[in-house]
Formats: sequence, structure tokens, C-alpha cells
Amino acid sequence: FSNRCVDYCDDIWFYDLYVGGWRQVYEEGQLSKLYYEIVEIEFQYYSDWDVPRDESSSGWAGPGKRWRHSMVAGKQFNGADGKKYQSMAVFGGHRLWHGWAQENSQSNSWLNHTTYPSGGYLDDLWIYTKELDYDTTPGETLKTSAGRWKMMHANESCRATPGFTWESRNDVTCSTAWPMARAGHASVWDSVNDRIWIFGGYNTYFPYLSTDGEGAASGVSSTVGGGFVPYPTYNFFLNDLWFYSFQYNNWTLIDYPEMSVNERITAYNRGEELDTRQLYPDKRADHVMLLTNDNILFMHGGYSDNTYFDDTWYFNITTSKWLKKET
Repeated sequence: FSNRCVDYCDDIWFYDLYVGGWRQVYEEGQLSKLYYEIVEIEFQYYSDWDVPRDESSSGWAGPGKRWRHSMVAGKQFNGADGKKYQSMAVFGGHRLWHGWAQENSQSNSWLNHTTYPSGGYLDDLWIYTKELDYDTTPGETLKTSAGRWKMMHANESCRATPGFTWESRNDVTCSTAWPMARAGHASVWDSVNDRIWIFGGYNTYFPYLSTDGEGAASGVSSTVGGGFVPYPTYNFFLNDLWFYSFQYNNWTLIDYPEMSVNERITAYNRGEELDTRQLYPDKRADHVMLLTNDNILFMHGGYSDNTYFDDTWYFNITTSKWLKKET
């Protein structure tokens, strides 16, 4: 978020360790403008741009303006062309809510994206892949190849749901698992398991603070009465743990099981109070997370509900359990 970009930014910069300086790859406004023109408005017009027909990526498409998103990098890999590449992932974040546009209000459920792209808290996942520059020599210019963005999607999961009638005997229900929109979450790239993990973050509803407040009617205007303020019961801060599998192209939510019977017996024999034994981290945002080589996620700190955390947690990917580090 910067005055340089009027509101939120979408410019991208590289810092080149070899040259020892910054280089701007995409100027502010370039990615947002081109993505929404190519994919959502005049896709066929740009047929000469080598844009895949699934509308998921292009040579210049990108995530668009945002802040407080997560951005993590994977390990380098060899492409089919023999060149070396590396990818990074961007998930979520926040930008100007599209409901502030003059053409949006409660009457159309704020569904118009003519003026602003879908905004507020975000839940989109993007992968940026770039050819690594191993060929630059002193006195020569850097490669002009800047890489490519791809918007990721999730496969549907379908199951048989036959009803009680003969006509519904072959009914099938399909759904797609996907994390709710958020900002201030933490993320890591898991190269061993070919996944991206995200934990926690923050989300709120729009209009904010009251549902009949500014933004409920056309543009930034308000309506008269009938709104409500769900605070403090609304689930602002999050503590859910998800991973996106590149192998299966889907999201999986890690369930937090309650204490088993054997664990309760062990705790009772130790004289522990069952209510005080915490099985998973509290809800929070603005924490940090990293991954070790032995399938352990580390999570530390964060903030929620006027509380700054100084706790450290391990998540064992093999056993799918959290452990609070006390000593």
C-alpha cells in the first residue's frame, strides 16, 4: 500500500545479487490492467498473445493490486527445455473493495466489476515461474525474460448422493474445497510434498462496520436502517491450516481432532487439567511460519483481539498434529 501507486500496488521488482541493485520488472498498473482486459473483458481480441484457452494464464497476466498477502518460493528445477526455473506462490491479501464503485450496492449484491476488480479480502492463488539467469556476464545486459503468472484452480470432488426416489437414484453432488479469503496469514512452500501451506490470517465482512453503513447503497453512500453489526462473534481471526497439492490441484483442510480417550487418561494420570491442555494454536494474524527438512512446520507469534502472541508451535506433517513448544 503506497502513495506511489495511488492506493494498493502491483509493481514487481527484482534485486539482483550479482549486479547488486534493484530492477523493476512490471510497472504499477500493468499487471492489473492487462489481466482483466485479457481474461475477463476482451479475451478473444488478444488471441495473438499466446494466451492459453483455459484463461488461467498469459504472458503478462498477474494477481493485481494487493497487500498483506503471502509470497513464498520453491526450489529451482530443470525445465523440459534444459533451462533452470524457479517458482513462487502468492495467496490472498487485501485491496480496495469493489463495492465502493458507484454502480454497486446491496440491490445487485455488489457483483459489478466494471470499475474495480473483485476486491476486499482475497482468496486467489497464483504461481509465478521465471527462467533463472545463469548466462549474464560482466558488461552484458540482463535477460529480458521476466517470467509468467498462472492463476491456480482446484479440481471438484464428487460423490454419489442418491435420494429416496427412483428419479434421484443417480444423483451426484460435487464441491470444491477452498480456503476463505484472508490477509495477514502465513505461508510456506513444501517442495518435498509438492504443496503450499497456509495458516491463520484475518477476514471481515463488507460493508464495514455496519451492513447498512457506507457502501451499502450506491458507491460509498449508506442505506436507512435494517443493518447489523456482528462484532464480536464474527470470525475475524483465523487458525485454520490448509495445503494446496500441485499433484492433485486441490486444497485440503487439516482437521483439529479433540483429545482422544487414551490422551485424556494419560493427562488425568499426570494430574493435568484437561481444559488447560491446548491442542492447536489460537486464532491470529501477522505471525511467521517456516518449514524444516524433517516435515515440521514452525509457527511463532502473531496478533488477535488486542493480544500479541509470543508462543511457538510445531506442526508435524506426518502425524498431522500440533505441539506447543513450552521449553
